[in-house]
Amino acid sequence: MKIFKPTHLYIKQHSITGLKYFGKTTQDLSKYHGSGTRWNNHLKVHGYEHVVTLWSQLFTTVDEIKEFALNFSEENQIVESKEWANLKPENGLDGGGVDASQMRTPEVLAKNIERFGPRGTAELLLSPESRAKAQETYIRNHGSLGACFSTTESIEKRNATNLKLHGNRCAANKDPRSRLKSQETQRKLRTRPIVDTLRELGKIKETQLGRCWFLKPDNWINSKIKELESI
Repeated sequence: MKIFKPTHLYIKQHSITGLKYFGKTTQDLSKYHGSGTRWNNHLKVHGYEHVVTLWSQLFTTVDEIKEFALNFSEENQIVESKEWANLKPENGLDGGGVDASQMRTPEVLAKNIERFGPRGTAELLLSPESRAKAQETYIRNHGSLGACFSTTESIEKRNATNLKLHGNRCAANKDPRSRLKSQETQRKLRTRPIVDTLRELGKIKETQLGRCWFLKPDNWINSKIKELESI
């Protein structure tokens, strides 16, 4: 008979995007970011450094942890709700991951696209060729500095999130109001004095600054200026 090791149930949250994850672990919670396919993909994009632990509780018996985890999963609808990254109910024993091979069926992919959008969990389980094609289409439609959320979120929320993550507002959608906001913001960013300084310095040093570098925050541009001046 397998001996049950004392296990923590926990709730993690990304402090910028607000997405939450309910899981279990026997590891140190202060160093453990959480598991789960969608959750880890989300952290890769938006940053592990923004993960916080909202709640945790230690369980010492199988029956207690299983009952609590399943009840919590059902009461909070962690699979159905967009507030949670869980792809299946947590039972405190098996973890929150999924068998990726089963996620590639047309029916499951269709449901994931409906729930998470074309650049959500479903796309990440496609072939590398399909992912590359989807990414090209997304960048062509929305730009490389697109929104962090799908078009179901408000323009204000997407702009605010991009400001926190990237230092600029560039909502990725086709709404005219958003395009005007993005264009105005980008114009102000492009016309900053430090942008002109770095542009001229880049020409003198014959340095490629990269695509859309002028939309970077002030601290990035200043550090680049110092870097080129030292060459």
